[in-house]
Order: sequence, then C-alpha cells, then structure tokens
Amino acid sequence: MIAAAIALLLRPLHWFSETAHDPVWKWPLWALVVSVSALITYPVEHEWKRRHEIKEKRRQEDQRLKQVSEALLHLSPGEKQILKDFVSSNSKVRNLDSYGDVASLVHQGFLAQLEEIKMGFSYYRITEDLWIYLRENPDILK
Repeated sequence: MIAAAIALLLRPLHWFSETAHDPVWKWPLWALVVSVSALITYPVEHEWKRRHEIKEKRRQEDQRLKQVSEALLHLSPGEKQILKDFVSSNSKVRNLDSYGDVASLVHQGFLAQLEEIKMGFSYYRITEDLWIYLRENPDILK
C-alpha cells in the first residue's frame, strides 16, 4: 500500500515514468520503491512507540497525582503538620521520631525511611511526586 502511494506520488515525474516503462530498469525501480516503502515503516514505528510511551507516562503521572491529592484530604492534623514542616523548611529530608504520625505517613507511602539514628529517631525523605505536588499546591495542607 505504501509502495503504491510512493508510485502514485512519483508518477508525474518524467524520469520515473520513463524508467517504469523501460524493460531493463523496470524491476530494479519497483524493487527500490518496495524497499523504500518497507524501510519507511521503521521511523514511523519508532515515533509511534515514543509518543505512546510519553502518553502512558503522562497518564500514570496524572493518576498518581490524583491518588496523592485524594489521600492528602484524609490526613490527620499531625500528619499534615509533618508535611507542612517539610515544605516550610524547603527540605526533602528531615530527622523525625519514628512513631505515630510519621509511621502512618511511611505506611501510606508519603515518606521513606533513610536510616535509623538511635532512640526511635530516623531520617525520612518525602517522595518526589508528593514533594512536587505540595510545592505546586501548598494550600492543600491548610
């Protein structure tokens, strides 16, 4: 089908019409047209896959941000205060007590424990998607 489209596009060109009717060069020309039509599908397929991957990443990111925004609406005041402290200090890592609201935020996937220091205190890192969301929507924690 692509070969036919190429042939129709090249048909008005004088050299193509003459070569297509030449008994010696007819078959090599058609082999060239068919080869070009087959090879043109590779960059088309590559671009198609690239666009599909971008679209899929965007969809997943939108879905994750929706989940984050819905989960933030149901946080306790203590959990909101911990997240406010991250944003107000402009830091993704903080040293926090490992119990209570912090443990709940870790369980919900908003914080990740980096290392335990001692006596129940550890360094925690806020997840990247939550950090971006809170920076773009600071009023959600009020």
